[in-house]
Amino acid sequence: DKAVALSGIDVLGKTMKVQYALGKPDVPKQEEQTYKSSEVSNGGKKGKKEVYSPKPNKENMTEEQQKLLDGYTFTKVYMHGLPFNATEDDVRTFLQHCGDIKNIKFVLQEDGRSTGRMIVEFQKIGGAKSALLLNNEVFDSTERYVVVRQWTDNPVHRGKNGQENQQQRASIKKPEGCREVHIRNLSSDVDEKIIRATFEKKCGTIDHVSFIKDKETKKFAGYGYIRFKKTESTDKAVKMTGVQILGKSARINYALASSEKSDNDAKQKPLSKKPEGCKDVYIGGLSSSITQEDVRDLFKDCGEIEEVILSMDNETVRCKGFGHIRFKETESTDKAVEIRGTFFMGRFIKVDYSASKKKKGKNSSSAKGGGKSKSKTDKGAEAEQRKKRKKNKKVKEETNDAK
Repeated sequence: DKAVALSGIDVLGKTMKVQYALGKPDVPKQEEQTYKSSEVSNGGKKGKKEVYSPKPNKENMTEEQQKLLDGYTFTKVYMHGLPFNATEDDVRTFLQHCGDIKNIKFVLQEDGRSTGRMIVEFQKIGGAKSALLLNNEVFDSTERYVVVRQWTDNPVHRGKNGQENQQQRASIKKPEGCREVHIRNLSSDVDEKIIRATFEKKCGTIDHVSFIKDKETKKFAGYGYIRFKKTESTDKAVKMTGVQILGKSARINYALASSEKSDNDAKQKPLSKKPEGCKDVYIGGLSSSITQEDVRDLFKDCGEIEEVILSMDNETVRCKGFGHIRFKETESTDKAVEIRGTFFMGRFIKVDYSASKKKKGKNSSSAKGGGKSKSKTDKGAEAEQRKKRKKNKKVKEETNDAK
């Protein structure tokens, strides 16, 4: 009882599920329970398993089950908890008393291994209803029970008998003027072309697609952001949650900023006075996963960009959240600052005029005179000081290690 009470706790980033184990059911009559033997590998040894095919109990249905079946209009059911080595024939044996099966689709991992989950489609709705009555029935002689859930066009995590889990994350409320959606559960093979082909025709013009990489491995993390030209497009995109992209059901929701500040709050911050001939702008509030290509794509309509500089963390090699853009023409900065407050890659970005650093001329001299260029003198002195500080730091570290 105490163990079952722990169901739902987080273990190493996953929600653990605990239920009472069901014993092997009694088989009073051979015709009520049939078996199918198939080979299964256990620790390198070949053995035999018996797959059961229980009959749906339609006579002793609970009021809750009856209510579920009365309103069920799908020919599909979702099954999970199956043995990883279960075959299509095993599943057909288990469901043989439910009705004619049209198709069985295994849900596989990226490397092709089984997840123990599948979608079963029957020829008729009655077959799917019968299958739902086999929820928590024992699958085979290993005393492994399976879960049979109701199917929905927009799949969500559901609990026993298909009832929606109250602890699952609630649908995100759309921020005012939101033009960006967060999309997750993507295949590692997905690219921008596939995303545009999936959403652009049904939802509207896409301005930008960004994919997020894992902080440690630097590999695709399985999620990203889609920014549309119009806010109405996000409503259509969110309704597409569950759409199959390269064999995986995408999860889509409105993108939110890390803080609770609104788009209007970001825009209300006063701009700095534009310096004469200014060609640089400061950009802040950036995602740590942003790249120079992302910045260029966001500001491409402002004018020709000469340089993008992002402040990077030396250890993680990820953006610190701010940077600068240098344009070829000063008029481009006026267009760039109009983008401030835009929701981009999960953040409301900041844009402001930035004063360009003036370079010393060739004829500039030091305050003491002497005819030598001040910039060269200072540069040599600073380099020498840095070298000296680095040496002192190394000696200090070696001394501490010795102690």
